[in-house]
Amino acid sequence: MNPQTTNPAVSGTYSYDDYYTINQKVAEKYHRTLLEEKSAPVRAYLYSRGLTDDAIRHWQIGYAPRDWRHLTTSLIENAIFEPAAELGVVVSENGRNRDFFYDRIIFPIRDEQSRVTGFTGRTVGKPADGQPKYLNIRNTVLFEKSEAMYGIHRAIREMKRTKKAVLVEGQPDVISLHRAGLENAVAKSGTALTQKQTELLLRHCDVVTLIYDNDTAGQKALESNLESLLLSGLRVKIYRLADGFHDADDWLTWVSKVFGAPLEDCQRPLGIARYVEQESEDGFLSLAEKLLSTDLIDERVEGSRRIVEMLASMRDGHWAQEYLSELCKRRKYGLNQKDIWKQVQERKNPAKEVRDDDGDDHWELPEWVEAREVREWGFAERLKGDKQWPTGYYFGTLSGSLDRMPVTNFVLTPLYHIKDRGNVRRLVEMTNGHKRVYVEINSKVLNSVQSFEEEVSNFGHFMTDAKFKRDHLKRIANKIMALTPEVFPIKTLGWQPEGFFAWSNAVYNGHLEHYDEHGIVKMENGDHFFSPALSPIFANFRQEDDAYQFDKYLSFQPSPVAFGEWAALLKKVYGERAIIGSVFAVTALFRDVVLKSSKIPIIYCYGPRDSGKSTFAESIMYLVFGGLDASGKLIKPLNFTSSPTKAAFWTAMSRYRNCPYVFNEFDDQRVEDWAFDAFKSAWDNEGRLRQKKDDSQSSEMQNVNCAPMIVGQYLSTRDDGSVTSRSLIFEFVNRKDDPFTDEEIRNYDRLRDLQQSNLSGILTEILPFRKKMETEYQTVVRKIKEQLRERLEQLEVKQYQSRTFENVTCLLAVYETLKEDLVWPFEAPEIWEYCIQMIKQMSALLTETDALSSFWSMLEYLLDRAEITGGWDFRIDTVTSVKLHGGDKKAYEKSFDKPKRLLYLRVKNVWKPYAENARRQGETPMKEQTLTVYLRQQAYYIGWNNSIWFKRGTEGTNSSALVFDYDMLAERSGISLERAPEESPDSRAVMSFSGVLVKTIEKVPAGSGIMIIFWLQVTMIKNHESEIFDTDQYAIKCYSPDLAHAGLQPGGRYQVSGAYSEQPYQNAAGKGVLRKLDVTEVTELNTIAYEQGFEQRDPVF
Repeated sequence: MNPQTTNPAVSGTYSYDDYYTINQKVAEKYHRTLLEEKSAPVRAYLYSRGLTDDAIRHWQIGYAPRDWRHLTTSLIENAIFEPAAELGVVVSENGRNRDFFYDRIIFPIRDEQSRVTGFTGRTVGKPADGQPKYLNIRNTVLFEKSEAMYGIHRAIREMKRTKKAVLVEGQPDVISLHRAGLENAVAKSGTALTQKQTELLLRHCDVVTLIYDNDTAGQKALESNLESLLLSGLRVKIYRLADGFHDADDWLTWVSKVFGAPLEDCQRPLGIARYVEQESEDGFLSLAEKLLSTDLIDERVEGSRRIVEMLASMRDGHWAQEYLSELCKRRKYGLNQKDIWKQVQERKNPAKEVRDDDGDDHWELPEWVEAREVREWGFAERLKGDKQWPTGYYFGTLSGSLDRMPVTNFVLTPLYHIKDRGNVRRLVEMTNGHKRVYVEINSKVLNSVQSFEEEVSNFGHFMTDAKFKRDHLKRIANKIMALTPEVFPIKTLGWQPEGFFAWSNAVYNGHLEHYDEHGIVKMENGDHFFSPALSPIFANFRQEDDAYQFDKYLSFQPSPVAFGEWAALLKKVYGERAIIGSVFAVTALFRDVVLKSSKIPIIYCYGPRDSGKSTFAESIMYLVFGGLDASGKLIKPLNFTSSPTKAAFWTAMSRYRNCPYVFNEFDDQRVEDWAFDAFKSAWDNEGRLRQKKDDSQSSEMQNVNCAPMIVGQYLSTRDDGSVTSRSLIFEFVNRKDDPFTDEEIRNYDRLRDLQQSNLSGILTEILPFRKKMETEYQTVVRKIKEQLRERLEQLEVKQYQSRTFENVTCLLAVYETLKEDLVWPFEAPEIWEYCIQMIKQMSALLTETDALSSFWSMLEYLLDRAEITGGWDFRIDTVTSVKLHGGDKKAYEKSFDKPKRLLYLRVKNVWKPYAENARRQGETPMKEQTLTVYLRQQAYYIGWNNSIWFKRGTEGTNSSALVFDYDMLAERSGISLERAPEESPDSRAVMSFSGVLVKTIEKVPAGSGIMIIFWLQVTMIKNHESEIFDTDQYAIKCYSPDLAHAGLQPGGRYQVSGAYSEQPYQNAAGKGVLRKLDVTEVTELNTIAYEQGFEQRDPVF
C-alpha cells in the first residue's frame, strides 16, 4: 500500500505515522525477546540454520514466545490495543484479548522506505499437524499481502544499481542470499506472484532471476510466474537448485558448513553471486523451447501465439530480436523470423486509450505511456525520448489526445526529501535525454514558475516551453512531493544520537552499511539518513567548490591491520606514551558514555620543533581520520599560527562527535581568550551559546563533541595553568643528539604507511563494545577510584592534583572495562604503574608552575619594599639583539625582528631576600639551584649572559644573569618590575596621615601570603591665615598584611600610621614622587564633606 503523504487520520483517531510507530515497537519487542536468555533454544535453532547474531540483529528477527498475552498486556497498559488489533498483531474474540502469534520466529516485513508494514511468523522446527509453516497477519491498513515483498528495504538499492533482482519464496532464502553477496534478493512470501509485486519489480529492474523451492509446488509456481514476468516486459533467468536441496536457504546453509565459515566470509572466496549469475539459464528460451517442443499442431500454434505475446511485451526491442533470431536458428521449430516479427510489431503497437473516472471521455495514448500514471497525476513523462516523442512532460489537449510537444525538455525524478531545519530541500535527478544532473531544489522553487525556470536553467540546457504554466508546475510538484521519501542530513559525523557511527561514506550499527549512489543510508528502524559529502550534486562542480570536502577525511575503508597490531606498533614508535595514546583513542570513541561518569583528559604534547610531538598526536587522530584529500594527503590539525576564525575553530570542536582531534601550535600568546576558554569547557563538558543563522531571535548551544589534543612548543601557564591542570602532559625532546636507530625508522615508516592506507576499519572492532561500556563503565570507574587511592596511600603519595586523578582514573577505567575484549600491547600492571607515575609527575609539574608564580609575585613585593632594586638586582633594556653564552661559555649573538624588552636577572642576588620572606610567611622557598632550573624551562627564557653591567648609585659591576623576554613574562605572570631608582636609606620614618581611601582594595599574592594594598588621598593645608586656602593634595600607596583591612570602605576617612618612605621617579609623564607606607595601624575618622573647590582625585599610580 502507499499511504497518503499528507498522513491523515486513518480511523479518525490514528494516523499512518501512529500505525507505523506501533508496528516498529512490536518488531523491537519481538527482537528483544529473541535476544533474552530464556529464548536461547530458539536462537540455537537459528544458529543451526547458519544464522549468526549479526544476521539476527541486521534483519531484526524476533520471537513470539509461548505466551498468548506477550504483546497484549503491554498494549492494553499503554492504551493502544485497539490500533494494534487493526494492525493484526493482536486479536479480540469471544470477549478475550490475545496475541496473534504464539511460539513462532517473527520476520518483520518492511516497505521500500524501511517502515514495518506487517509480520510473518515461522514455526520453530517442523510445524505441528494442521499448523502452517509460515503464518502472515491478515491484510490491514498498512499490510497488503499481494503487495508485500520481504527484503525490499535492503534490496532496493542494489536493484536500482544493477537493474536486477533475485526472486525467492521464503524469508530465510532472502537472508541467506544477502549474506552470500546477492543483496538484490526479495521474497514473495509464499504467495502467488501478484500484479502489484510484478509492478514493483518493473519499477526498479530489467532482469529477474528465479530461485524457487525444489519441490512440486515450487516448480509449478516457477512455470506460472515465469510467463507472467515475461509478459510484464521483464527478462527472466532461472537458477535451478541441485537435487537434495529444498530451497536457497538449504543450499547456502550447506555451503557454509562445507566451507566452515559464516556466509559473509564465503561470498568473496567462493564467488557465490557470480556463480549464480553464470549458472542461471535464460527463462524465455527455456519456456519457448517447452512450448514448441510438441508434436501436436494445436499446441505448437498456441505456443507460437504465446511466444509472440512475450516478445511483444519486452521493453527492449533489441532483446526481442535476439531471442527471435536465436529461436529461428533452431531449424527444428520451422519458424519464419520475418512473419513472427511482423506479428510481434502488430501486437506491440495497438492504439491505447485511457478513460476518465466515469469511463466516458478518453485520451488516445502512445505505447510508451502508462495509463495509470496519466490517471493519477494528470500528465505523462518521457524519460528516454526519441525523435517522435522527445524527453519531457506531456499534458493533454482539448481534442482529447496527448499533446505531441512536451512543456519541458527535461524530466525530474524525485529521490529524497531532505529534512533540514531552515533549509528543507528535495534531491532530484534531472535529465534532458542528453545530460543527467542531480539537483537539490528548495521547496519554495516549486511554488513559482519564474523561480523554477531560473533554477533549472542554472544546470545547463534544461528549458520550459512557452506554454508552460503554473498548473503544469503544480501537477509536476505534486508528484515530486508525493513520491519523495524523507531523509535526515547527518550534520555531525562520528557517533549519532540515533545509535550509529557515521563516516562520510558509511555507517556502523552493529554491522556496516554503505550509502547508496545518492548519499542515502536506510536504518533498520525505517529512518533514512543523508551524507551531504556524498550528494551527487557535487558532481556538477569542481572539487574545490565542494562544501563538504573536509568530511571526506572521515571516511571508512577496511583496515589492513587489527587494533592489537596498530597499538603494538604505536608503542614501538612512541614508547610508553602509546599506553595512554591507545587507551585515549578508544576512550574518544565512547566519549559521550564516559562523560556521564567522569572527565576525559586533554592530551597535551609540548616540546621544541622536530621533537615528534605533532606526529604522536596525529597518529592517534589517524586511527579515525583515514580519508585522503584530492592531493592524497591526510587531514592536518587545526593550526593556531593561521589565526583560525571562531567559525573554523568551533567547526573543528563540534563537527566530529566521539573522535580525537588535534589542535597545533597552542601557545599562550597566540591563542585568543575564547579559544583558550573552549579547551577548559571541553574538559568541563560545556559548550557555547550562539545565535542561529536562520532566526535572529533564537540561539543554540554549540557543543564540544571531539576529544581534543593540543600540541605546542611551550607548556601553558596562563590563567594559573587552567588548561595544563586539565591535561595529561607529554614532554618531547629533540633527538638531534640521539639519532633514531634503523629499527625505529622502519617502525615509524610502517606506521606512516598504515595511516596513509586508512585505519578506520579498526573502529568496527571497537564500536561493538559500546553496549558493554554503557552498562559497566560507571561501576568500573567507581571501583578504579577506590583502588587508585589505596595504591597512592600505600606508595605514600599524599599530595596530588584532583584533576590529574580524575584524568587518570578515566583512562584506567576504560582499559579495565575492555581489557579482555581488545588486544592491548601491555598488561594491567604496566598501565597502572605508568598512570601512577603520571600522577606524581603532573603534581610536580603543576607545583613547579605554582612555585614560579609565587616567586615572581614575591619579587614584585620585594621591589615595592625596596628590598631589591632595579639596575642592580635586575635590568630591563630594549634591544634588537643580545649576546648570550652557551653551555661551553662561548658567546653568540641572538637577533630579533623588532626591538624587544629583555629582563636580565641576577638570581644569586634576589634569591636570599626571596627565601627570607618566604620563610617569614611560613613557606619553604625553592632552593637556588631548583629555582634556576625551573626558570630555564620556561617559554619566556631566552638564555644566559656571563658578563653584563649592573649599577647602583656610583657602584657598578659585571655579573652573570639569566635573560628573559620581559613582555612575555609580564603577560604570563601578571607582574611589573618597572620601578623608580632605589630610595635613600634614611628616608623611612614612622608617620601618621589622615585622608580619604580612594579606588578599591586590592588583594595581591606576596609569596604564599596575601598583601592588602589601598591608596590614601591626603589634603594638606599650608596656610591657615589666608582667606584663600593653599593646599597640597597627594596619594600614598599603603601596604598591610592584616586581612582585616580588606574591609576598609572607599570614600571613608581614615588615620593611617606606619613606616613611610618617598621614592622619586621619572617617566613619560614627567617627574614625581612615589609615597609608600607599610601600615601598622588604621583608625576610622568621621566622614566630612569636601570643601567647595576640592575634588577627590585618583592617585598618580
